[in-house]
Amino acid sequence: MEKISLILNRISAGTTVIFGGLYIIESLSYSTSGMVSPAVFSLAMGSIIFLHRHYYLTLINLKNKIE
Repeated sequence: MEKISLILNRISAGTTVIFGGLYIIESLSYSTSGMVSPAVFSLAMGSIIFLHRHYYLTLINLKNKIE
């Protein structure tokens, strides 16, 4: 039961990070009249991709530990 709780916490944290990053990109586009600097956009997207990959690998490791 404890391991299932840990997995659900990881899923929740990863989802929060991904949607939080998308929210930041959307907020930046509205605050700059739809003009987001390519550097800011690529930095935000890169961080979302990196965090999503880390989150996915963590879930795989947890799954392997349970089995």
